[in-house]
Amino acid sequence: MVVKTTTNTKSTPTKATAVVEGATVKKVVKKTPTTTTTTPSEVKPTKTTTTKKNTTVSKKASKEEEEPKEVIIKNVSKKMEPIKPPYSIKINHFKKSICAKVTLHKIPDKLINLHPTSTKFHIDTLKHTKKFLLDIPYPENVIVDDEKATCTFDHDILTVFIPIISKLKEKPTNEKDNNTTNNKKVNKRKQQEQEEEEEEEEEEEEKVEEEKPKKVTNKKQKVTNKTEELEKVEELEKVEETTQKKKKFISNDSTIDIMKQISEEQEKKANQKITQEKKKNQQLETKEVEKETKKKNIVEKKKTILKKLKGEEEEQQEEMEQKVVEPVVTKTTKKSTKKNQPTTSTVQQQQQQQQPLSEEQTTPSKKSVSFGEKIKVNVKHIPKVGKVNSNCIGEDCSIIEKPIITHVIPSHQNGGFVVIYGSFGLVRNNLSVTIGGYNCPIVSDYKDNIKCLSTGGYGTQKLSIHLNGITVSNDTIYTFKSDGLECPFDYKLMVGCNGACNYTTGECICFSGTSGLYCNLPNITISSAVQTISAIDDNGGRNHVLTFNGSFGYDPNSFNLSVYIGMDICSITSLESSRLSCIISKAVFPYSPIYIYGSYGNSPFYYSFDILIQKEFDCPNNCTYSAKFCNRAKGVCSCPKRSNRDYNPYDCSDKCSYGGCTKFIDSINDTTIRGGPFDINGWFDNNYWGINVTINGNINCPIISNSSTTITCLAPLIQSTSNSYPIEINFYTNDYREIVFSLEGSVNYKLTDCLNQCSGNGRCDEYSKCQCLPGFNGQDCSSYSFFPFSSSSSSQDKENYSFNIEFNPFVMILIFIFILITLITSKK
Repeated sequence: MVVKTTTNTKSTPTKATAVVEGATVKKVVKKTPTTTTTTPSEVKPTKTTTTKKNTTVSKKASKEEEEPKEVIIKNVSKKMEPIKPPYSIKINHFKKSICAKVTLHKIPDKLINLHPTSTKFHIDTLKHTKKFLLDIPYPENVIVDDEKATCTFDHDILTVFIPIISKLKEKPTNEKDNNTTNNKKVNKRKQQEQEEEEEEEEEEEEKVEEEKPKKVTNKKQKVTNKTEELEKVEELEKVEETTQKKKKFISNDSTIDIMKQISEEQEKKANQKITQEKKKNQQLETKEVEKETKKKNIVEKKKTILKKLKGEEEEQQEEMEQKVVEPVVTKTTKKSTKKNQPTTSTVQQQQQQQQPLSEEQTTPSKKSVSFGEKIKVNVKHIPKVGKVNSNCIGEDCSIIEKPIITHVIPSHQNGGFVVIYGSFGLVRNNLSVTIGGYNCPIVSDYKDNIKCLSTGGYGTQKLSIHLNGITVSNDTIYTFKSDGLECPFDYKLMVGCNGACNYTTGECICFSGTSGLYCNLPNITISSAVQTISAIDDNGGRNHVLTFNGSFGYDPNSFNLSVYIGMDICSITSLESSRLSCIISKAVFPYSPIYIYGSYGNSPFYYSFDILIQKEFDCPNNCTYSAKFCNRAKGVCSCPKRSNRDYNPYDCSDKCSYGGCTKFIDSINDTTIRGGPFDINGWFDNNYWGINVTINGNINCPIISNSSTTITCLAPLIQSTSNSYPIEINFYTNDYREIVFSLEGSVNYKLTDCLNQCSGNGRCDEYSKCQCLPGFNGQDCSSYSFFPFSSSSSSQDKENYSFNIEFNPFVMILIFIFILITLITSKK
């Protein structure tokens, strides 16, 4: 469980407060012969003085209870001082974090106050009766990020992980540790060698005992032989021990032999594991092969069974065609005078069809059919085999678990035939249909439709089908036809009115969320649209994401929707019932026509909208740490402030120090083939005296405007083809003497959709329109104005004196001729 960090360290007093020191408490104690009173261990009773009186007590007085005596008890309890709990705080150099573990036995997590700071670790349980307090600095005086602390509390142990911000010292490497590890290895080897020597001694002793003579005549010879043999063995052991020690601890050959033995053992173990894994893989492969063969056998068996059944059906049909069946004559009764009642012959047929099929009829069996008094033929009944479906039961898939109703053709209010379409299976036991609780006698039933005879009714009623012990009625509402007009029905698509039918007008009234002739199409609406302009991609362009909010149908993925903005397609990225997002490579106008196409079955549909599309911009690098700092209306980051140093104002990155933020180029906009103004985005600060921009090494790019985040310069004409050229920005000190800092990038000369590429006097915006420089105007920025006043100026004088002259060769020739004529006439 996780303990929430709190900032309040004050402990509030509980209701059951302790008694104040030095106060006295009076307690009344009743003395009885059977009960005894005890005082708590913490309370020390004060001394009391009593006087003895010689009185005579009668029998009656002995039975009565003694009067209570007052005992004064002083409460000498002291406040419990907080204690340090058992803890451990370590630095994890690998994860660069502090791991603190504190044991708090039987203390609920709600009463634990964890409040670490950047320099100290603080925890207390002052609100609990067990008062613990731990307030110590971190090891090695490191600085941590207390806002990113995480903790867990399991099995009365609180573990806290806090990331470290400051630099860590290098992990000390002690030679003692290496020596201890080496000593441990040597000791292990010594133990192994001693065990091997003891085993060899035991084997030699066993051999010596076996080689002893079984039959010795004299006892003295036995004793002497034993003593001699023991002495020899001891001498041999001493010699072997000395030689082994010298070999193992003096020479390097012994160490090499040991290394070889260890490597051989490891290789043996590795080979054993490899062989085991190979065996497992072989077993798995064999199992997979067996499964595949079983599946193939099952499929082949099914195919053979189906072929046999089809062959038997064909034979049965041929036998029935050869035989001639005499028709059976049935007497018909007179027609009833009442209207809307079926004849007796139809009722007999209905009763025969309503009779439930027996078990003998459902399974292949022989039944006798009589064609007169003398002729009798045995016919084998075989059920038909349809398509295999997961919604069926039986070897031949003849019984459907859940019958499905697709649509119903109703009868008129005065009665008539009702046709129910759907999937009902090959075997239909105990089949019955009810409309509004009344039985509808069945006329015919098949696997895909059921026909019954209704007596009539009014309004909407519930239709129920009982089949194989299953009732289907919840999702089907039956409406009687009026004597008026009928709603449309498409027999090709088998689609009828999915709403409420108005029989007076013959129209299908759609419910909410549907539309169309049959109310089967989604009712698409758009309430708002937002255009988000992302950053420049790798190809030098921008992606424009359009987000539409509204209604797009109950199941929008089934309508094959496609979105067009004017004549350009907008590829869909996400689609929900209330939200649609798509990407387009070029910007759209605020009032661009939006077309949404789709189809349901074989019937296509489309919708058109004219909605104001709002603009949004992505901020540089998404403001690094959090998108909440991004002002999407302008595409500018509003970074928070810190106590020690600020974030970079461009993208809120941590690229600043006490000396200032480092300069960098984030993106460079494209220019036209004929050149023109373009923007260089990034962070350039204001701590320089001069700035210079060059293209392709030595071509100067005049700077139009510059700020701490953007530099705008006028690109000259280099070639009349699209190409990419390197760009360099140099920052100078006083009088352009020294270069303080320089940045490099590249600018793309790109063919645009603007007229005459804006004549090199403007930039082509995202709407393929020229944005001219001051002093130029026109659709292609080719006209120059002597008084470039803006149209929003309020003074009438400026508007009267502003005029434009186009520098065309023909106009220049006419002006020159006019000047010559005036000069000649003036001289005359």
